Amino acid sequence: MSEIFLTPNKKRPSHKLTGAAKIFSQIRLREVKGLKDRTSYLCTLRE
Repeated sequence: MSEIFLTPNKKRPSHKLTGAAKIFSQIRLREVKGLKDRTSYLCTLRE
């Protein structure tokens, strides 16, 4: 699931996701954008 919200909007992965996954990814993207404090945490997950 981590790949979904780490994938940039530019790649538009929506065609690979189900309706529920699309909603989930949109919520995740909003949370990531709103909570800049999590940037370092997300980078840690990538590694």
